[in-house]
Amino acid sequence: MSVQEYALPDLPGIAESLFTGRCVVAVTPAAGDSEWATKAAWSIARAAAATGRRTALIDLHIDDPSLHVHANNPLDTGIVDAFLFGASLQHVASPDENPNLHFIGVGTPSAETEEVLANKRWHRLSRGFQKEEAVLVVFVPSEELGKLSLEPDLTIALSPNGFGAVGPRSPYLRSALDRGLPLVVVRNPPDENVAEKIVGVVATVLVVASVLLLGQRQTAQSPIEIASEPAERSPSTVEDSISQDERVLPVVPTPSGPVDTLAYSIQVAAWASPEQAFEHYRELTSAGVLATISAVPRDSTRVWYRVFAGAVADRAAAADLRARLWAQGTIGSVRGVLANTPLTYLLATHPDTVSGQRAVEGLRETGIPAYIVSMPDGSAQILVGAFESPDQAELADSVRWDAGRGLSKVLVTRVGIAR
Repeated sequence: MSVQEYALPDLPGIAESLFTGRCVVAVTPAAGDSEWATKAAWSIARAAAATGRRTALIDLHIDDPSLHVHANNPLDTGIVDAFLFGASLQHVASPDENPNLHFIGVGTPSAETEEVLANKRWHRLSRGFQKEEAVLVVFVPSEELGKLSLEPDLTIALSPNGFGAVGPRSPYLRSALDRGLPLVVVRNPPDENVAEKIVGVVATVLVVASVLLLGQRQTAQSPIEIASEPAERSPSTVEDSISQDERVLPVVPTPSGPVDTLAYSIQVAAWASPEQAFEHYRELTSAGVLATISAVPRDSTRVWYRVFAGAVADRAAAADLRARLWAQGTIGSVRGVLANTPLTYLLATHPDTVSGQRAVEGLRETGIPAYIVSMPDGSAQILVGAFESPDQAELADSVRWDAGRGLSKVLVTRVGIAR
């Protein structure tokens, strides 16, 4: 069976027909220049977004990520943090120049490639995108396509010189072709400067996007966000649209006052057992570092125990703290993911930091990874955990809670004097 081939500069003109009726698109380098393939993947995602549909581009080259190089504002967190460590998709997605397009990188380095590719959340995520008629573009190595627990509506093979009479080299692509699955090839235009063409495509896409935005006269939503529905509930994310029943913990707002909102932490490690995590937590606290542990689901039967350091106001302060921890040798220079974790559990409030510190030390002796945050009036809050969203906090009981100590365990927005 022959394969339809398109030149990269032709994408803006064919995008409407190419993506119509398709929500899950796998883009894979089939042969040739990997740098060209990276740029081509971005061009494909931007062409999809220029049609007016919300689009997410996800890098699944777990061992050798490359898409972040061309991202507008790449984050330290990514799809590994979302699928293995329970991070919210909203917190790992960064916007492109076109507000219809968001990018999700690999994030935390991981040896669990197959666990990411085979994760059950792909099914829920794809259903959400289908429901909202958004486009999910995954950039995945051809040898890993068969491990993805997701059947693409379209596979786009990136081959600078096309397939010609030889056909695809990848066994998966050959199998897809034999089975009649939707497959097209994007190649270089013949005898033309590729770099100039790529720049031209991007410029054209951005112009089209601007026209679309002016015509709509409204702010485009994130590809992870959901538009209002005429149903009883109006979920705020694709993930929420199919897991709303899991959100059972209320967020108790902290009264406003002259305090910092301590939204950021640094994830320094993730352990398979609470004992390993607690030992790491003790090492950090012994070094004078504010630390805590958060348990997040790894899959239906396993849990990750994430170790966090610090409680600071913003991303810049978290980056400064990480640099200091690197310089001190407290954490390795390849570790330390900046994490937006504005929620925590409030266990108790003490009238002063001295009594608060004694309480924290007592809790640590019983195996509770508590920490203390000072308030402007001299009082001290005893906290545990650092979470991106309420649903992340649901596994906190697995970190050895002691119900008999009168702990309040109220989920709050973390505020106080930055440390």
